[in-house]
Formats: sequence, C-alpha cells, structure tokens
Amino acid sequence: MKWIKTGFPGVRYREHKTRKHGIRKDRYFSVRWKIDGKDREIALGWETEWTPTEEDERLGIESLSDKAYDLMKELKTNARRGDGPQSLREKRKLAEERRKAEEAGAEARKREEITFSDYFAKIYLPAMEAKGKKSIPVERAIFDKWLSPVIGSLPICELGGEQLRQIRKNMQKAGKATRTLHYAFAVVSQTWTMARREKIVQRDCPTRDVELPRIDNQKNRALTTEEAHLLLDKLKAKSRQVYELAYLSLYTGARFSELAGLTWRRVSLGEGSIVFRNTKSGKDRTVFMTEGVKSLFVEMIPGRPDDLIFSDKQGGRLASVSNTFDRAVSDLGFNKGLSDPRDKITFH
Repeated sequence: MKWIKTGFPGVRYREHKTRKHGIRKDRYFSVRWKIDGKDREIALGWETEWTPTEEDERLGIESLSDKAYDLMKELKTNARRGDGPQSLREKRKLAEERRKAEEAGAEARKREEITFSDYFAKIYLPAMEAKGKKSIPVERAIFDKWLSPVIGSLPICELGGEQLRQIRKNMQKAGKATRTLHYAFAVVSQTWTMARREKIVQRDCPTRDVELPRIDNQKNRALTTEEAHLLLDKLKAKSRQVYELAYLSLYTGARFSELAGLTWRRVSLGEGSIVFRNTKSGKDRTVFMTEGVKSLFVEMIPGRPDDLIFSDKQGGRLASVSNTFDRAVSDLGFNKGLSDPRDKITFH
C-alpha cells in the first residue's frame, strides 16, 4: 500500500484494499516531521478503529484526519517555540499527568466537602466497630442527640470553636452532667484525630480551644465499718472473685483497673507487699498487706509470675467489675434515694 500525501505537510495516509469507512476506503493516518534534523513519525491508526477522546470532543475533532492535522500543527508549533510536547509520547504523558492531577484535585475537594455526620457514620464508626470498640452505641447516641444538630451537616474541615461552644451551651442548658459533656467533646476529638491521620483536616482539633467545666470525681460517701462488713458478706455469698476484688479495694485503696492488671509477680507474701503498676498517677505504687489481705492471698491458688490474679472466663483481663457488685449494693439499699453520683457507693 502506497502512502498518499494530504494538503497538510507531514500528514499522509494509505488506503485499505477492501475495507470501507462510509462510502470511501478506510484510511491509515500517519504524521511525519523533523526535530533537530531527525525524522519523527507517529502512526495514528485506521479511521474505522479510531474513537475520539474527551479532549478530542472538547476541541471539536470529529475524524482521524482532523486529529492528524491538529496533532501535526501542535507538534510543529511546539518544536518551533521550544516548549510543550514535541512528540505523541510527550503529549500522552502530559495528558496523563493532567488527568491524574485533575482526579487528585477532585478527590481532595470531595474529601474537604465531606460532612461531619457522613465521616462519623461512614468512616469513623465502621473503623471503631472493626476494632471491637464497646462504646459505639453510647457514642452514636451522643452524636445523634447533641452533635449532629449543630455540626452534622457542616464540612468537617470547617468545624470551629463557635459550633463547639453552641454544643456546650445546649448540653448545659439541658442540665447534662459535666462528664457527659466531656464525653461528647471526646467523640468530636476522636473523630477529628482519625480525619487528620487521613489528611482530610490539617490542623489541631478545635475542641482544644473550648474550655469545659472540670469533672468533680471526689466521693462524698465512704462505707462505714458495719456497711463494709455487710457488703463483703453479701458478695462472698454471691461471687468469690467479686468478693476478693472488693476486699482488696477496701483494704489497699486499689482501683479496679489496678486490680484487673495485677499479676502474681507483683505480690510478695514474704515481704507482705503488693506493687501496683501504671496507676492513675502514672507511677508504680507499693502497698503493704494487712493480715486480712495476706490471708486472702494465702487462700488463693497461685499462678505463674505473669499470670493475672483476676481474669475473665477466657483467661483474659477483666474489662469491668461484675454486675454482682451493683446488685449487692442495691439489695443492701446503700444507694437508695441518692441521685448525685458522688454520694453513691460504686466500684471505681
């Protein structure tokens, strides 16, 4: 098949022997030009096999011949000026880079426009569910009741102190406990932290700029000697483990989390001491045993040094104290008629 020149220098084609494109023979287009004295040629293919790209449609190119003319004109102009793509490979590379940049820009805009509600429901909660987080129902309820009405439809990147102060005002006006207010702000902070790791937001969480009232955890109530004996007797009849936990808490001052993490390595009957690791203050704390505490440990079956003294049914760390404790307190009426948490007997 011989090459046939067109009216545009550098653009040529050859005809298929039998195949038609419309009423004329199918044509195979090619463009030729020189750069720095070297011949360059690009084969564009057969007209019947050509499909216009989005760029072609945007430029009004309706046929492969138009494509060849347009490409030849562009490449020659770029070669003369010394800038822009000077080959089809360079042109395609630039087009691909431009496409990727446009896609990245569109994705960035999409991420910036995601609302707090959508991010919380579609990204944050599923991630927490995958981790087995148990507080999800509480977090969802707090979000739906207090956070969503104020910030649900707001793009997460636009969250600021103004909206958070409104949430604080709404919750305080409704008489919500200070701890609940802190919990709500923690939900905002945790969601924001995940969004920041994913580069959706770039700055610190604005909860840091909103002052919250301090939580008063100071207990106003302590068990009398008689109440302590009644409670221990009640627990001993219901659950040996809860009885032992309560006894140690009463006579060592240990918190539940300290007891839940206690291993046999930290108990020394010879020295009559217990070492609690990673306490609330962040430091280890040594407590010396009373005779009653020592007798309690003597009655236990010791495990290996790194075994937990108190564990769940699977041998893992206890997540919380059994409801047996609360039922025993309720049966004894210790919290009857009390509404302030600081006045109630709890295992903390």
